[in-house]
Amino acid sequence: MRFLAFQKTVLLGRVHASMNDERSIDIIHLLHVLTREFVTVYEEARLSCASALEQPGFVRLYRMNHQDHVRLLEKGIAETGGVWADFGSGAGAFTLALADLIGPTGSIYSVDKDRGALKEQEKAIHSNFPGTTVHYINADFTQRLALPALDGVVMANSLHFLRQKDAMLQLVRSYLKPGGRLLVVEYNADRGNMWVPYPFSYGTWEELARKNGFSHTRLLATVPSRFFSEIYSAISM
Repeated sequence: MRFLAFQKTVLLGRVHASMNDERSIDIIHLLHVLTREFVTVYEEARLSCASALEQPGFVRLYRMNHQDHVRLLEKGIAETGGVWADFGSGAGAFTLALADLIGPTGSIYSVDKDRGALKEQEKAIHSNFPGTTVHYINADFTQRLALPALDGVVMANSLHFLRQKDAMLQLVRSYLKPGGRLLVVEYNADRGNMWVPYPFSYGTWEELARKNGFSHTRLLATVPSRFFSEIYSAISM
């Protein structure tokens, strides 16, 4: 609305500068009428949207926060401590949730190809969970890495970039200690788009995990999503 007022002021100034007084008055009046009509339509639309937000069944656009990230992981992490990895950790939304859950006695190997994202993540971890040990690894997580035996692995919105997932899941299993856990966070859909090319629903994940040697898979939690309506988390062992 401020932009509209600015445009109106500029246009009025041009009219005054280029036309005689009588024609300027007519055009100025027309501009005032048009602006008033636009504002009326804008306010009606705004109030209509506000009313719709209060109706039962309306699906709000939902932006996840740290507590949502924690909620998606917490049922799969029964105790503090342990050695974990976050594959495809990006700027660290789920690395922060993991640090929150395992506490200062745990350690995390955070792996991502984006060096800038890891730097951003490191600042966030230092500010929020300075006691947790995090090793930042700038690498492709689909390649074998020099990692210790792991109590758990988090793959949050990273597997959906791989069309063929079997080799990656076999690699993950090779890192895990006996009884180790894989926590997957994914869009609950089997059709993707250019940004999320190969998502998989929970039902599809159950089959994929079993096929690759994870004998016990369980749904942990769900949260709304702005893109595919829902994100779920699951534990596979």
